[in-house]
Amino acid sequence: MNMTVLLALVAALAAIFMLKRILTYLLMRRAGRQALAEVGKRALTKLPEYVSLSRVESPDWTNEELVRQQAQQNAGRIDPHDVPASVGRNGPHLRSSQIR
Repeated sequence: MNMTVLLALVAALAAIFMLKRILTYLLMRRAGRQALAEVGKRALTKLPEYVSLSRVESPDWTNEELVRQQAQQNAGRIDPHDVPASVGRNGPHLRSSQIR
């Protein structure tokens, strides 16, 4: 077999392999986007048109002591000064107060 023909066959096979991978990627990307769009549409149809808040004079709390404890604590709040460092793309970053 001529070396040129062999080289052309190898190049054609490589091109077919790459084309197959690219087409698979594009097809999966489109299918994923369509699926997520459908999920979004379903979620939006379940939402009410508007939300209204109404004041209640005496709420129906079943455990007043637990509610009082949670109100006294800072539930769910994080003080940024308690977090020692943050990690970003370029690695960890320390605050100036942590550098000695």
